[in-house]
Amino acid sequence: MQIYLKVLFIFLISIHIVKSGDSQVLYSPYSLFGVGKIENNGFGVNRAMGGTGIAKKSGNYLNNINPASYHGIDSLKFLSEVGLFYNTMTYTSKDESLVRNDGSIQYLAIGFRISRKWAMSIGLMPYSKIDYIINSTAHLNGESSIFEITYSGSGGINKFYIGNSFRLSNHLVVGVNVSSFFGNVTLLETSALGDDGLDYSFENIKYMNGLNFDFGMQYSFKLKEDRFTVGAIYAYRKELNTASDINISYQDTDLTLEDSEDVDPFEVPQKIGIGFAYNQKGKWEIAFDYEKRNWSIMDFANPFLNNRNSERFSMGIEIFPKMNAKSKGFGNLSYRFGANYNKSYLLIGSIPINSFALTAGFGIPVKKNLSILNLSLEHGQNGTIQKGLIKEKYWQINLSVSLQDSWFRKKKYY
Repeated sequence: MQIYLKVLFIFLISIHIVKSGDSQVLYSPYSLFGVGKIENNGFGVNRAMGGTGIAKKSGNYLNNINPASYHGIDSLKFLSEVGLFYNTMTYTSKDESLVRNDGSIQYLAIGFRISRKWAMSIGLMPYSKIDYIINSTAHLNGESSIFEITYSGSGGINKFYIGNSFRLSNHLVVGVNVSSFFGNVTLLETSALGDDGLDYSFENIKYMNGLNFDFGMQYSFKLKEDRFTVGAIYAYRKELNTASDINISYQDTDLTLEDSEDVDPFEVPQKIGIGFAYNQKGKWEIAFDYEKRNWSIMDFANPFLNNRNSERFSMGIEIFPKMNAKSKGFGNLSYRFGANYNKSYLLIGSIPINSFALTAGFGIPVKKNLSILNLSLEHGQNGTIQKGLIKEKYWQINLSVSLQDSWFRKKKYY
């Protein structure tokens, strides 16, 4: 019964995840471009290791970066996991700076074994977010009057997946995620033309949905008492169904114009990645990832945006707790460190928008090791102040809770 109550709790929380993109005051000014800012979709342990996970197996936690990893879940365990974050972001230009705080649920997921060779995971998380406000002023042609225009955007794309992992041999595991992308983006333009002008608002709501597949494999072999794992991931390029509702209204009049139309579809880009992990006698593990997404062939119809293929490099280290059952305190903790460098798909004019981050965290076993609390701190930077652009610096706390229940328990008779 506890398992089913936790599943119900998780999917009730999912309502908050789907809506959370609309409630943030300011996410990133770079979400103005293209499809918004792409989220790093790793779970709690991955985030503590710089977003690394292509060759890392699931165990007492979930790893959604590679669907092949689900097979690492214990055959007697049912895992449920929820992740949260809180960050402080500083936006800096050549003239001024602004600080914003933000926090929300990052993801939720469950994982379990179906049989000795088959495991599953189900989860929900954001894929991209749009949240910005831009205020500008200008003079009317031939007039001294000043008018104000505000551009804003909100919303994003969410991703719901059902993943399966299959062991084909003692060394090889493969996996596949079937993902449903859905969401909407609201783009709003409002103008104030002064006392004698005609104020108006232009609202464009875009709706997107569609299915896609991504695949993964992990091949492991022993090196004496150590283990070496090679992992790979691949996702198809996919066009999402896209429609648009346009509403135009004028202040102090009854004139409102509405229209619905099909628009050029948004595309989820082709993705390919490779990773390596080396586990030293179950004492520590080091992992490296490389990931590439093919954005360069897409047309965002923005004269200021020249998109390119994105690339992401990451590495992480995990130090496992001591195997001695009598160990207490710090000996029971897992310690994790990581770093990443991301060449985003954005070229604003000729200026590349890149980011990097450093991470550190630990895992705390609770309730007789049946659950794990994962906590990590992330410090990073995105963007630049060149040519009037904005540099973002942030500190972020990531918290995830991995709850474990036994599928089978022996009945006690009294």
